Amino acid sequence: MSIDDHRRRRRIQRHNVDYEIASRNVASQTTGQDPYSAALLGQRLTAIHAAISTLSSRDADLIRRRHIAQETYAEIAAAMGMSSNHVGVALLRAERHLQLLLSRQHAGLFD
Repeated sequence: MSIDDHRRRRRIQRHNVDYEIASRNVASQTTGQDPYSAALLGQRLTAIHAAISTLSSRDADLIRRRHIAQETYAEIAAAMGMSSNHVGVALLRAERHLQLLLSRQHAGLFD
């Protein structure tokens, strides 16, 4: 296994942990909400996580870094070897692709 493969696996593991932490944080914020709203939020999180996992590794990494790890464009650019402007463009494309996947696979869940 090359060092790049090792780093990629570590990064994926870290992002999966970040997703679990984010899910727990959201779950703790739904305490006191009606059960329907809490269940709907859980379904949305599951759908989003599943859709992200079907994206290309670069697109998934961009979305996870920006929206789960809450890294800045500059941090993402440094980690991924891109310019900040390229991060913005690539992230927008990845977000549009994710939105398209979600609208196709889960019509009505995000209305």
